[in-house]
Amino acid sequence: MNGWVRSSIRRWAIVAAALVLASCASKGNVIEAAQANARARWAEVEQAYRARAMLIPADLGDLASNAPDAEREMLSEVLDARRRAMRTEVLPENLDDPAMMDAYFLAQGQLEASINHLVTSSDTLPDLDTVLSPGMLQMQAQMSGGHISEAIIAYNQAAGRFNQAINSFPNNLTSRVIYGIHPMVLAKDRQATTPGD
Repeated sequence: MNGWVRSSIRRWAIVAAALVLASCASKGNVIEAAQANARARWAEVEQAYRARAMLIPADLGDLASNAPDAEREMLSEVLDARRRAMRTEVLPENLDDPAMMDAYFLAQGQLEASINHLVTSSDTLPDLDTVLSPGMLQMQAQMSGGHISEAIIAYNQAAGRFNQAINSFPNNLTSRVIYGIHPMVLAKDRQATTPGD
């Protein structure tokens, strides 16, 4: 081959490589934006669950300490479920870990079941009205359940877009092989579930 042909091939190879790199960089920006959006939606899910946990007043423990044994046990279970739900979290960088997501939703489901049990058993707890109104708690829990469901839907949509972005070619090669990015776990709406479900 003459020098002119080799030079032309080299130029075209450089242009092609530059285009591939530019394409990968723009795809990387799309992935980063989708990841940031999904993480922001996850923060909204956690905020909605935290707001529901805060419906249980901390001074319920005072009522529990003075209650008869059966009521004390039930109130203690509610407070323990609240503590677990508040303590269990999934950090944004762990949204790809199914075990962490399952533990999170298990704790939230236990709290929901405890709230339901507290509301349905309120007539056996005559002093409960001094700490909270069971009817108001039920109404607020239902409203927070709606907020939780909306937040989960928004997160699942954002996580789905992120998963689609990293699973499409050529992103699947760069995101997994080079950067080690894995698909995010979709959230489960675990309203009113118990550990046996």
